[in-house]
Amino acid sequence: MKQRLNLPPEALGAVLCSYRVLRGANAAVRRLDVRFSSDLIIWGAPDDQFEPVEDASEASEH
Repeated sequence: MKQRLNLPPEALGAVLCSYRVLRGANAAVRRLDVRFSSDLIIWGAPDDQFEPVEDASEASEH
């Protein structure tokens, strides 16, 4: 995803929605809608194209 969208590795986005798209034979694909800025929202991207990061408020608690 980073390569396709030319996003820098440090780019952070907020997940707007997380959902599963059902396909035949009970296979489900997990998708995310992610907002990077008011101008850049990625709709329906595969969730394996993103890495979870620790929230800044969570990091300060550790």
